[in-house]
Amino acid sequence: MANSSGQQMHGNLTAASYMLVSVLAYSFIPLVIARSGAADSPFLFNSVWRFGLTIGCLVTLLVFYWQVLVNREVLSLIVRGIFSWTIFFATIQSFENALFAWATRFIDISVANILFELWPILFILLTAWLFQQDSKYRKNIFAIFPLLMVAMVGLFFVIFSQTGGIAFTNVSISDLIRGISLAILAALTASLGAFHLEWGRTLAESISSIDAQSENKASLILLGTVLSYAISNLFAIVPNLVIGFSLGESIHFSILAIGFVGGMILHSSGGILFRVSNLITNNLGVNSLNYGIPILSLLWLWIFSEISVLRADYLVIGSVAVITANLLINFDAEIRFGFKSLLLALGTCGAIIYLRDGIFDNISNISGWNWAGSGYFESIAVSATVFTLLLAFRVTRLISRTNDEVVRIFSVYRKLETLIRLDVISSDVLECIRGIDGTKSRSELQNAYAKARIYLDKAVPHNSSDREILNSAEVDLDTLVHSKQIGLALGEMFGIVVFAGITIALALFTRPPDTEGWIRLLVDLFAMLISSVIIFLVVYVFDLDRERDEPKLEQYATTGDYSLRFPDAGGRVFDQLLSIVVGIAIVVTYAGLLTYKWLGWFG
Repeated sequence: MANSSGQQMHGNLTAASYMLVSVLAYSFIPLVIARSGAADSPFLFNSVWRFGLTIGCLVTLLVFYWQVLVNREVLSLIVRGIFSWTIFFATIQSFENALFAWATRFIDISVANILFELWPILFILLTAWLFQQDSKYRKNIFAIFPLLMVAMVGLFFVIFSQTGGIAFTNVSISDLIRGISLAILAALTASLGAFHLEWGRTLAESISSIDAQSENKASLILLGTVLSYAISNLFAIVPNLVIGFSLGESIHFSILAIGFVGGMILHSSGGILFRVSNLITNNLGVNSLNYGIPILSLLWLWIFSEISVLRADYLVIGSVAVITANLLINFDAEIRFGFKSLLLALGTCGAIIYLRDGIFDNISNISGWNWAGSGYFESIAVSATVFTLLLAFRVTRLISRTNDEVVRIFSVYRKLETLIRLDVISSDVLECIRGIDGTKSRSELQNAYAKARIYLDKAVPHNSSDREILNSAEVDLDTLVHSKQIGLALGEMFGIVVFAGITIALALFTRPPDTEGWIRLLVDLFAMLISSVIIFLVVYVFDLDRERDEPKLEQYATTGDYSLRFPDAGGRVFDQLLSIVVGIAIVVTYAGLLTYKWLGWFG
């Protein structure tokens, strides 16, 4: 088990390394488009870009898959799959750069870039639909929607940070609409890259069906994906040329040369390494690294003077929101929501703390209300103390009850297994116990318990020892079911939520009077951290209650027996480490912003 977890962690780290290289390659693409002047001839530029990408994919195939490709049956499968709807949609994806470059004619490239970088969100949703049978791609759309709203708020901050983005004074309404529409259309088009994965998976299954001794499934999926890149991009070259010449685009050999090299090196390596990373690990959290692309791409654009930033702080706040929201869409830190809530709380509370003075001053000027509180720390201390006492009482009871239920479910299950071996009771009773273990509703619990009671009443103990085991199992069962009937204590949770809300409101929406410099910096950091931690703790209580409903028994595939459930420890550790790293990064980011706000550029 330890060795398996170690291998899984190594696989996650290797996948993350490949993904980082992919992210770095993709992040240079907007700069290449900007510096090449591709906006003047977007479709001609894209045609040579696609040619370069095709060459890069073909080189990869010849180096790593030559022996597979010379197989006549494999070639026959490839030919039959070329003219399919999957390749059609993959070919449409090949217009992404043309649409993006075209959008930069009408709006600032930084705004177009941020809009275009929405594609990973759309990509993962489309992938979840295409790969519904694969559990690692399944997503709860209702859980994702609030995160999408957070990403959209961050997107507006990034747009407003740019010189031309606040009022778009240098852009006509018609150009603004065209530019934004093209950038969003480019993002939609880029998300169709999910069809490359679908075609690759289908081809891998077909090859495996005709040759059981062929390469492993992951390698064949990569083969199919790279082939899909090559075929669809080759198909896209002629339509791009036709559209480009029909629009009167002129040929600039320097632009075409840059496009060819960019497609062959940056895009082909980025796309292939992205797919390799996802094949190495089952953990979708590795895709969260893709949300460094918009930040890195803006950094390169700024370094090479392609953009100017009016509000760098807005850019940072918006980038934190976009990256955090998209990261949380793509991975789950174990079964609990606490890690997600903590990251969202850190970002949200940090933004409120940083922006609150300007907002409060405006409100004060309008209403005459002075928001500064003379009893700032005393008020927070009293409210936080009451919250802590209520929280400790609730958590202690929940943990005690959960631990007791774990003991009871294993005790009654093993005792009944003993009675089954002694031919005292029917083995069907175990199905009822497993139903009690996995139930999440009172009606299911009641039905499972009623069925179990029938089997217990029909049990025939052969001696006093059998009777003693049976009685003990009945006691454990009754105690277990009684405990599971006790749901969420609304009165306790109401008190916890009320005092949590009061403490957070005092920390975020009042200010200590007459504080500046280091004192004000430390006070703001304190307010950000205490508010975020309280939000995390409230969600943590709900997580503990949800954890009670998680099944404690798990069936082994090899034997069919039920035993202790082992969660995906390796995956959880990777997700939690990633959460901690992102959390620290958010805190450091806002600490830097607040340092700039109260002390100037770091003193």
